[in-house]
Amino acid sequence: MKAQYFIYTRNSENDYKLVFSPSDDFCPPETRKFFLMQARGSINIDTYPSNLDNPRWLFSRQGNLTLFGTGLMNSALSAECNTDYTGTPVRGFFGILFDNTSINCIPFDIEFFKEIYAKHIVPLWNTSKDEFKKKGVDIDIEFERFNTIEATNFNLPLNTNNYKSVILGNSVKENELMAEAMATINDVSVITALDDKLHAYDSKYRYMNAIVIGVDIREERIHKRETEVISEGPVIVQPKNPDKPKKALRLKLIIAIGIIATIVIIIILMNGKTATTPILKNSNSGDSIRESQIQKQAPSLNMDCSKEKK
Repeated sequence: MKAQYFIYTRNSENDYKLVFSPSDDFCPPETRKFFLMQARGSINIDTYPSNLDNPRWLFSRQGNLTLFGTGLMNSALSAECNTDYTGTPVRGFFGILFDNTSINCIPFDIEFFKEIYAKHIVPLWNTSKDEFKKKGVDIDIEFERFNTIEATNFNLPLNTNNYKSVILGNSVKENELMAEAMATINDVSVITALDDKLHAYDSKYRYMNAIVIGVDIREERIHKRETEVISEGPVIVQPKNPDKPKKALRLKLIIAIGIIATIVIIIILMNGKTATTPILKNSNSGDSIRESQIQKQAPSLNMDCSKEKK
């Protein structure tokens, strides 16, 4: 069987992290991030307050890998090593990552996870940051000693649309839900025992199916796609290049301004030629003034000449 531990929690001194992480050759980093987000979501009691009295079971298939496990308070798995250095109770997600070709059954049994805790978490409770990190650890506990679930079709209306989250209602039994998810050939995710509908609908986690405590009827919500605008009418797809109309308008505006500027310059030049008065060829301002004075004095000189002739 190809399966590795997938455990997210903390110890006495070190903060929450993926303590047991799958190896890169078994699980690509992007797929690991997807599963880690869902695992962390299963124990998010900060945004969605809860005391985690009920274990939350998570089954999630992505491509050729499947994550199965439970999110709960560590005290449900061990009477010791379950608080940090301040005495604050610690929580965690304890899971197994399967290769789909080798998943025949899953250990739907808290006792199985108690054994994991005693064997792999307790010994690490007081270790340093460098030691509190394991990668690519294969499953070393036999399933057959515990209650298991096999793929079974119960005709439950499971949602397999990644852009939709469905609350199934409390009438659905957790073990049947897990068995139905195993029997589904498509990518699917199911989580149980959430305390808040908004938790089930949180788009960060992409839980396709959920059971929410206190919700007895089926409800659903569509997640907004990145390329769509949600409206009451048909879905409107945004244009791929929304800047193109703006560029065309800007070019037309530049051309219009250029034409107007050219016309204004021509008008100014024409008005300048019309308003200019011719002056004497000699460009010296002093000579121009003397010539004007001579022209003004010319009539009086002619009158004096006529008197002398008489």
